[in-house]
Amino acid sequence: MVYNATITWFLIDGYGTQPAQVKIAGKDIRVDCIENSEFEAEIWTGNENGAGHYTLRDSNGGEASLHRFKDASSLEGHCNENYSGGKGMWQIELKNPVVKKSKK
Repeated sequence: MVYNATITWFLIDGYGTQPAQVKIAGKDIRVDCIENSEFEAEIWTGNENGAGHYTLRDSNGGEASLHRFKDASSLEGHCNENYSGGKGMWQIELKNPVVKKSKK
């Protein structure tokens, strides 16, 4: 399932929000962070390691975790962006699923 989402980043020097798309398919997860005036675009990918517990990496060596209760509309966890030195927490609020129109 693919969701439109909003990420709230809680970092040492403050917090901010960023739009995203989150794809959860079986045990795989992908978080596409969409560039805005506060944050650059980034893609995080990972796998489920226990029910609702995900470990993720980005292309620059960053590491993160996300946790989600069954059928909850939010995920929370920590992140460590090796390329920027950013360490903190992130919360992702899932919005309505993205529904693709069928081709006719």
